[in-house]
Amino acid sequence: MGLANENGTGGSGSGAPLRPGAITALLAEIVRSPPAKLPPPLMPGARVGRYEVIRAIGRGGFGEVYEAHDGALNRLVALKVFHRTQGTDPDVGCEGEAAARLAHPNIAAVHDAGIHDGSAYLVYERLHGETLASRLGRGPMAARESLGVATQVCRALVHAHAAGVVHRDLKPANVFLDVEGDVKVLDFGVALLFGRDGPTGGTPAYMAPEQCRGQPEDARTDLYALGLLLREMLTGDRGGGVDGASARVPPPARHLLASLLAEEPPARPKSARAALAELEAAGRALAPRHARRQRTTIASTVAIGLSAALALTVLRHERPPPRPISDVAPSPPSIAVLPFADLSPGKDQGYFAEGLSEEILNALTHVEGLRVAGRASAFSFKGRNATTAEIGRELHVGAVLEGSVRKEAERVRITAQIVNASDGYRLWSESFDRGLTGIFEVQDEIARAVVDALSVKLLPGHGPRAAQARGTNPEAYRHYLLGRHFFNVGTTDGFRRAADELEKAIALDERYAPAHAWLSTALLNSTLSQTAAGTTEPMQRALAAGERAVALGPDLAECYSARGWMRTSISWDWAGARSDFEHALALNPRDTSALVRRGALFAVLGQLGDAIAITRRATEVDPLYAFGWVFLATYYNGSGRPDLAREALTRALEIAPDHSYAMRELGYTHVLAAEPGAALAVFQRHPWASVRLAGTAIAQHELGNVAEERKAIGELRAQFGNGEAYQLALIHAWRGERDAAFYWLERSFAEHNVRLRYVKFDPLLSKIREDPRYASLLEKMNLPREQVK
Repeated sequence: MGLANENGTGGSGSGAPLRPGAITALLAEIVRSPPAKLPPPLMPGARVGRYEVIRAIGRGGFGEVYEAHDGALNRLVALKVFHRTQGTDPDVGCEGEAAARLAHPNIAAVHDAGIHDGSAYLVYERLHGETLASRLGRGPMAARESLGVATQVCRALVHAHAAGVVHRDLKPANVFLDVEGDVKVLDFGVALLFGRDGPTGGTPAYMAPEQCRGQPEDARTDLYALGLLLREMLTGDRGGGVDGASARVPPPARHLLASLLAEEPPARPKSARAALAELEAAGRALAPRHARRQRTTIASTVAIGLSAALALTVLRHERPPPRPISDVAPSPPSIAVLPFADLSPGKDQGYFAEGLSEEILNALTHVEGLRVAGRASAFSFKGRNATTAEIGRELHVGAVLEGSVRKEAERVRITAQIVNASDGYRLWSESFDRGLTGIFEVQDEIARAVVDALSVKLLPGHGPRAAQARGTNPEAYRHYLLGRHFFNVGTTDGFRRAADELEKAIALDERYAPAHAWLSTALLNSTLSQTAAGTTEPMQRALAAGERAVALGPDLAECYSARGWMRTSISWDWAGARSDFEHALALNPRDTSALVRRGALFAVLGQLGDAIAITRRATEVDPLYAFGWVFLATYYNGSGRPDLAREALTRALEIAPDHSYAMRELGYTHVLAAEPGAALAVFQRHPWASVRLAGTAIAQHELGNVAEERKAIGELRAQFGNGEAYQLALIHAWRGERDAAFYWLERSFAEHNVRLRYVKFDPLLSKIREDPRYASLLEKMNLPREQVK
């Protein structure tokens, strides 16, 4: 389970290692209190003490895991709220306190602890990557990789055992593979502190024989679990001894594996340190005799940069001369920009590292002759243990740009490298050590270096974007990146927090054009996800932000795209929106957002064929952009093809399983396919109350449940009658109740409801389109009266 945030009161509140006695005091309070009921899930925005929940990111046997924001130290953390179903031994405080104070590169750090509403919680460092359990879900691992992971786990055990701490529940779910290449062991002492799954602790499938027998545990218990991990990594087998899988275990590791999995503890290695020596020897035995150029990891790149940074401000690694472009990529040259890794000491600069990657990606999209993989597609590899060859094949690119960021105080060290996707050959590598005031220039230097390394000819006006377009204030830039980070979370609270951060950026640098562009969309989305009312104050601010973005950034595609979307959604200025999207796509023909928004305008005007064509193009440019698939499904439903809509939504939900827009469209796809039961199941778990109630009413109508239908309509009118008239119009239109439908459509027009732009192609309105009042409504909205085509 990946580390995430939880909410809590109490705890140290310092962000430093836990104060002496914190865990002991926590245990005492838990023991005195009766077992707590399972806590309800924490919703985004929930606050406990200084922690604010952003989203749930995992669940395990001991509790729920959330990503949260530490308001005191302005960093992302992982909070784990524990389920305690059995009592805790009050005599484990000493070892529990030692577990909380463990400090080692291969052990996830514990920042804080406390109790909230009867449930214990711990606050961890926020990690990015995947658990070993997730990785093993894709099959066994290569021998060298398996031994590398086992070696790092064993180093964690050496440190913990020296401090008198036994893990007792070592399993793939408690081993985290960080994006920087580090392995982190999670939940040291948790089996002891917060409950026991087996006779004495641990998870049954990964328990040592002595645990199963209820006999005393010691450090050799963890070594047996390490053996189970190693065997599963090498062979894919969870159970059984080493003999049955010996053919898949390389000879250097067979003796070690047999020793680790010995039935009796005395037959195992005498200590974790002894096991570590054998693991390292096995790793050396598997190393190739002759050094070969392979894909360098982010961790090794950073190590080079750190040592050289002591002498030079801008560092150049020794490297082989670049290979000809014919060896790098097909024509035209192509590249994917992966999200940079956060190597900062506090692991709290993930938003900064991702923002840096995105700025470089955006700059490269302006280069004539260079094909750049879309953001959503490239960033989908974050946390995945994929090789450059796999990335190249999946994204159809010839090269990969990856890197890392280490930010301390007012200095930032950035390391970047280009890797040939076909063979892992490093084409270029560079490190930069700068003050924050030089961050913009570094971005442009990296973008230009990429172009030079790929030997792409720069045409006039098509080079990497100038730093001035991004603003000049480093603190404003920080808020801007935080705003984009929260926006990409995709929740109501995320949009609200994005708007807050972007407004802070603008307050520091009023001429920051991209900040105005993102602010316009954040304000629009935060309002839509709550009430969808029309010309409210946030809507007017969104419209103004779009206008300001273009005034400040007349050469930036994202500014025209943002204003065009505001004109489509808020002011219903169809001609102005068309001009903006055409201008945006002239500046950047592969701007996925502009392509999708241009498609939406085609749909609003009734040109569904054109909408489908341009949106399909967007999914080809960026296949992992979930919104593209959602909009495509909407147009398929409008064209009477729920079968194709279902296929598109399957893609969207594979990419973003909790995508609110995808869930809404899936519910209505089930309605159109005469599957009301499935529709009801989807709508009843939708996070937006207005969509949930409207969809429930329509599904209950189809099921013949009159009482439940009326109840949902009553609640919708009571809660949203003054802001969601369009939802009520859909219900009555679907039931064929024309007078009621047009009453609510007229109310929607008076509200200037954003969703009224769907009026020409929304399939739920199909039964009322022959009514003369429908043509009159189109005329008032300045929409063409021709039928959808």
